[in-house]
Amino acid sequence: MKRCTKCFEMREMFHGRCCKECRQKYLHFMQRERSKKKCPICANEHHGNCLECSTKCKILNRYKVIDECWQWQGKINESGYGALNIREEGIKTDVLVHREIFKIFKGEIPEGMLVCHTCDNPSCCNPEHLWLGTPKDNTQDMLKKNRGRHRLLTSEKRAHAAGKITEDQVREIRELYKNGSSQKELQEKFKLSQSQISGIITYRFWKHVT
Repeated sequence: MKRCTKCFEMREMFHGRCCKECRQKYLHFMQRERSKKKCPICANEHHGNCLECSTKCKILNRYKVIDECWQWQGKINESGYGALNIREEGIKTDVLVHREIFKIFKGEIPEGMLVCHTCDNPSCCNPEHLWLGTPKDNTQDMLKKNRGRHRLLTSEKRAHAAGKITEDQVREIRELYKNGSSQKELQEKFKLSQSQISGIITYRFWKHVT
């Protein structure tokens, strides 16, 4: 039995002039010191697995400014949104970057609300480009900007989609049919199929044209 040079208690020496308990404390301290990291964003020292110390710093360290958008440089999901893997209560989960950055800079997101982009760039995480809206608000914004699967069509595009004819030709087809022209005659004249002529006459197609 000797007196430990760390705790000054009379104990059996485990390593040199230290007891087993003091030696374990020292090894644990050195392990934490070796695992210590300095966050490149806020310069805080931490002991996490990632280089950055928080979700906020992870996002701020992983984007590139392109035309005022903060273009996410990490994982992109199938919808084009930036995704980030974080650990909450010991469980790893993927979160959407634009929603996380909204929470950090602008506050909580009410239930049922969407975080929409003014720049229409799903991988952008610039908080100045984000706004809260309902699913209906988001759809109306999409239609207003003439984008997405439900984009509004011009007369020329409608013509192309419905057999390469114009609104005036649609009116002419209906007028000729009312005056006795057969569907077969109209097919030959306008180079359309029977189903297209039938759809125009019955207003299944080109409903907006009166």
